[in-house]
Amino acid sequence: MTEGVAVQQDGSSSPPLWWGAGSRRRTVIGAGTALVVSAAGFYLASGPEPGNHPPTVVCSNESGTVLTTDLDADGRLDEIRDPRRSGDATVVFSRATTASEVRVEEGRTLWQKARSALSQDMEASGAFGDFNGDGYVDLALFYSQADYGDSPRSNMPVHEVRYGPLARDLSGSRTGSIRIRASTFVDAAGATDEDHDGRAELHVSQSGGDGRFDRYIGHEDNGSMKLGNERADLTGSGADAELRSNWRDFGICVFPTAREHSDTTPPPNVAQ
Repeated sequence: MTEGVAVQQDGSSSPPLWWGAGSRRRTVIGAGTALVVSAAGFYLASGPEPGNHPPTVVCSNESGTVLTTDLDADGRLDEIRDPRRSGDATVVFSRATTASEVRVEEGRTLWQKARSALSQDMEASGAFGDFNGDGYVDLALFYSQADYGDSPRSNMPVHEVRYGPLARDLSGSRTGSIRIRASTFVDAAGATDEDHDGRAELHVSQSGGDGRFDRYIGHEDNGSMKLGNERADLTGSGADAELRSNWRDFGICVFPTAREHSDTTPPPNVAQ
């Protein structure tokens, strides 16, 4: 159909939208709006989808800065790289011949990006771990307003858990809420499995004002997550020094040699 031209019931073309009587103009514009809304809805719902490969390995390098797993369940091992172990991670998805990178910052939905488009000093932080124990790695995602000065600002439009397997845009197979204790700036987020029960714990460092950082620990709870009431004051120690994603809890990676069989493809740039 030619842009700016409506089709009448008899099949003939009507003038462009700015011509004709007011009643017709309203009708045509209304139909066009419906088409735009429908197209937008289709676009929002037509993102990438994860695969259906069964859960494989979840393991870390020696320093706890790289987590290896099949994040999108396509049968190829991917890497989650967080050099500072602070939640500012980059995911490297393996492909047949190449690799693609996605930062946590890029994982917000179009609606989430539009909702906070006018906000300043916003930062994303994410923790990757198998929070519900199903073998797939999940993402706890936060987007909050950074502090400048001693007074924390309560603005956290995104606090959700995306259950794996995750797609290549970091969207989840399903999404649950994270019940937070405060909506202040999330300085760091990480995951551990200190009791080695296969269900990761979520650690969050949030600004408490006057240079203080409070640490909260959360657990998965029937399709959502809840941060506990306990908080540890990290004043003077620096959040990064005390709150680190201890991926080593998930086990240290030992990749097979070329002579050994593996049902997954090793991630890029991983020494054999």
